Amino acid sequence: MDETKLLMNFENSAGNKMTIKIGDVRPDITKAETDALGNHIVNKSIFSYKNANLTVYVGAQIETTHIEDL
Repeated sequence: MDETKLLMNFENSAGNKMTIKIGDVRPDITKAETDALGNHIVNKSIFSYKNANLTVYVGAQIETTHIEDL
């Protein structure tokens, strides 16, 4: 079984970097969809990190892990 996660990278107003991991995403998610979500998170100040708002959406990656029961 494969597990797919979306890793979204941001910076806050203090220059600190953070990654938000979202599990169980569609494997066919597009760059346009992830860019829209990342920009929405920044524009609406949905999250903060180390007491500072996220100000820059840097980009995203898909992480796929193969899990095998023994």
